[in-house]
Amino acid sequence: MATSLLQLQVSEEDQQDLGRVVVRFFNFYGHVFPYTKGISVLKGGRYLRIEDVPTEMPGNHRRSPLCIQDPLTLSNDVGRSSYRIWDVQKAFQHAFSVLRLALNAPEPCAAPCSLLGQLLEGYSPPQRVMPDMRPERQAPQREHGK
Repeated sequence: MATSLLQLQVSEEDQQDLGRVVVRFFNFYGHVFPYTKGISVLKGGRYLRIEDVPTEMPGNHRRSPLCIQDPLTLSNDVGRSSYRIWDVQKAFQHAFSVLRLALNAPEPCAAPCSLLGQLLEGYSPPQRVMPDMRPERQAPQREHGK
């Protein structure tokens, strides 16, 4: 995703300012990128029409919501191992909002915690409830007569 952004969205001059690149990354993948397209980084990068991406990949895998073409094996979708992409997109949106507010603040250094702390503080991803997989602990049994 970062390679694609640098290839297609950020000029070489702007690539020298990593802060701007990070802000653009969060804005682009949080608000702008059409997740109905695939990503290819081959030959300078391009966005793939969803019709150009096979719906069935080798190994009986289906195309993922975040389709990233493997530059070494074109029929391989390396994004297929990405889960909960819509939660990731929301996290990108949150990060962009926090960065935008921090950059537009009249006194950007007045925050009580670091910018990274601000990014992580206000965002709580949805929690998946997992069953407790630990074995049940049994209370020790008392011997009779004691």
